[in-house]
Formats: sequence, structure tokens, C-alpha cells
Amino acid sequence: MGDISTTIPTFTAGQPVLGSDLATMAGYLSALSGSMTDWSSSFSIGATTTAPTKGNSTYVARYNRAGKLLLFQFKVTIGSSFSAGSGTYLFALPYAARVMAEQSSSAYVLDSGTANYPAVVTISDSSTSAVSLFLQGSSAALGSAGPGSAWNAGDQARASMLLELA
Repeated sequence: MGDISTTIPTFTAGQPVLGSDLATMAGYLSALSGSMTDWSSSFSIGATTTAPTKGNSTYVARYNRAGKLLLFQFKVTIGSSFSAGSGTYLFALPYAARVMAEQSSSAYVLDSGTANYPAVVTISDSSTSAVSLFLQGSSAALGSAGPGSAWNAGDQARASMLLELA
């Protein structure tokens, strides 16, 4: 199931429970414990200046939604025909997030054959429908310049995050 956006019903002692309320509760439990929804085909990377061109890169993206709670994860593997574009990268979300500086989580970036970088994923400063990645020790978000050098085939960016939706 992976995706439910209805409001959780309230129950009052002594009142009969409606079948539709039980169905909503079952939907929440399924969304929280079931398989994630694949959104790889519509996942994209934007940029503050010029978005990169995917080429033969692969994007894997999945999420679970339960009301205002979203758990998402993505993995981008750069292909040989990737074009980096320019500017800071904005990794798309399936739903708009609540703007809140406290919403951040872990990420990982691989500069293939060179280095592995721990990173932080956080709500983008310029869009509530995207996140940005910051390599450990860097004050600038990951972008077209690459993870340590230019983007090359085999480089990866991975992130997962639990966040509150708008």
C-alpha cells in the first residue's frame, strides 16, 4: 500500500466504530508496515541554475506515506552519458515537505574509485518539494561540480529521510 493521506479517525468511548474508520486505520498500518511505493520513473534532479541531464544514469526512489509523515529513499548512480548541468542540485520529493530547518537525516555520496563521503540530507532552502545533500564538513550543497571532482560514471548519491509534509 505505501501511501495514505486521509486523516486518522478519532474514537469516542461508547460510540459505535464505523467500518470506514477501521479501513482508514488499516490503511495507516499498511502504509507504515507495507512495501514502499516506487517512484523511480518520476524521480528527478533539478538544480538552482540548469538541471542535469539523466542520460543513462539510474535513479531508484521509494517512499511510504502515512498522513503527514513521509519516509523516502533514493539512490542515483551516474551513467557515462550524464550531463551535470550547473548549480546546486535539488533532489525531488513525491510530496511537498513542511519547511522546517530541523528536518534532516543521513546520506552517502560515492566518488567512484576515489572516496566515500558521509552527508546530510535536508529540506532545500529554495523548494519544499526537494531536498539538498551536504557532504560532511561542507557548507555548500552538492551540485554540478560533483562530490570531490567532476561527476563520473559510477558515482552515487544515496539518501533516506523521515519528514513531515506540508
